Amino acid sequence: MNEINKYIIKQIFIGFLMVTGVLIAILLLTQSLRLIEMVLNKGLSIGIFFKLLLLKIPRFVTVLAPISVFAASLFTYNRLITDRELLVMKAAGLSHWQLAKPACMFAVMVAFCCLILNVFVSPVAERDFKTLKWSIKNDFSHLMLKEGEFTHLMPHFTAFVSKATKTGELSDVLINDERSPKIKVTFTAENGKIIHTKEGPRIILINGSRQEIKEDGSGQFSILSFDRYIIDFGKIDNKGRKRFVDEDERPLNELFTMKEEDGLTPKLLREFRVEGHKRLTQPFYSLLFALFAVMFLICGSFNRRGQNKMVGYSIILMLIFQALELNIYSLTKSNLSLIPLIYINTTIPSAICLYYMISKNNIFIKLYKKIESLKNAKTK
Repeated sequence: MNEINKYIIKQIFIGFLMVTGVLIAILLLTQSLRLIEMVLNKGLSIGIFFKLLLLKIPRFVTVLAPISVFAASLFTYNRLITDRELLVMKAAGLSHWQLAKPACMFAVMVAFCCLILNVFVSPVAERDFKTLKWSIKNDFSHLMLKEGEFTHLMPHFTAFVSKATKTGELSDVLINDERSPKIKVTFTAENGKIIHTKEGPRIILINGSRQEIKEDGSGQFSILSFDRYIIDFGKIDNKGRKRFVDEDERPLNELFTMKEEDGLTPKLLREFRVEGHKRLTQPFYSLLFALFAVMFLICGSFNRRGQNKMVGYSIILMLIFQALELNIYSLTKSNLSLIPLIYINTTIPSAICLYYMISKNNIFIKLYKKIESLKNAKTK
């Protein structure tokens, strides 16, 4: 690798880190708004919150990497033109391909790193994230009630306390239980206490009443006064439930080998297959987008007023293929016979761009020169 390649790759790498860092920070911010409330309502430590955010980073990196490579390459080569560095390199005899080579080399390195993330790291991180999130939502071992607020401990089960201490002491307790479609139960008590056992948390109610209304049409009402009543959350614990593992959590071999006999519906089976092909092809959009970023700037004509026109062409082309990528994934989930389109959308455009820059007398350059000559003839 010569000094010019090292210099350009270094500039692209710095831009890549900056763009990726900013985009990941924005996505983490949006995620944090959803997660922080869930974590705090369960009374968990801030460490769990940061762990959830960190587990999302591998997925974010693989999704954002092609866009970051495009932005970094576009900015770097546009700056090289503005500073006349690229013109000096052309004057020194460097071909279009030699100038584009650093961006392509960097894009290939990023693509293989993202491929490793997609195949080995991201599914494990995504599974850990969803498993932890699911356990937080369904685990009552860290039961926490807020003073003066209605706390939804689970669907159709709400509690209210006027005062709660760190030791679990409660005052003026109101609990509404509508989990059963046949009866509605409301508990009121002067005092209470949260205790934690091996079977799960429990609330001990002191000096209160249990009011029950039947929902079978009779509207029968009954009330029971008590000195002491225990609500056992171990009975509503969800540890026995199994969570379905989504396609983005599955290892690559499962995505291609699982069948309907394994309990998958035809729709899920199609989604699994598409996810497998997506993991293999998505990283190589980094190379395609890098080629889009540098092709117009390197092969286009120089303009002293700036390269806004060429930059615009690059951005439009990138957005078109980004939209095509998303639409192709959506279409193939309905019809697996369209899966070759996933590979065509990356390989064919990349091959055309490479041919355009490597070949000195290709049909695209001849067509471009002919169009330019026609424009010049009209102006005269």
